[in-house]
Amino acid sequence: MSRENKLLIYSAYLRPVLAYACPVWGYAAKSNLKIIITQHNIAIRTICDVKWFISNAEILRVLEYPSFKEFIIRLASKFFNNIDIHDNEAIKNIPKYNPDPKTKRPRNVLIPS
Repeated sequence: MSRENKLLIYSAYLRPVLAYACPVWGYAAKSNLKIIITQHNIAIRTICDVKWFISNAEILRVLEYPSFKEFIIRLASKFFNNIDIHDNEAIKNIPKYNPDPKTKRPRNVLIPS
C-alpha cells in the first residue's frame, strides 16, 4: 500500500480515535497528553517507515502534516468558537472563559503558544 493511502487511512480512522473529546483535554495533565502525542508519532513513523535518527518534526514537515498538538489546538479552538455562536439559550448563558496564562490548567495546554 502506498504511503499516501496509509496516511489517508490514518487521517480517516486512527486520528479521530486519538483526538476523541480533545476540547476537554485542557484539564488533562501534560504527561497524559504526551502519551497520546507519542502514539501519534509512533503511527506516523510506522506509516512512513523512517529510520530512528530522523526527528518527528522533520517527518511532519516533509509530509506537510500538522503535529498532533497543532491538530488538537485547531479542533479545540473551533469547538470553543462555535460555543459562542450557538443557538441554544442555555449555552449562550454560560459565561465567557478567559484563561489565565499564568496557571498551568485548565485549557492553557490547548492555547497556541
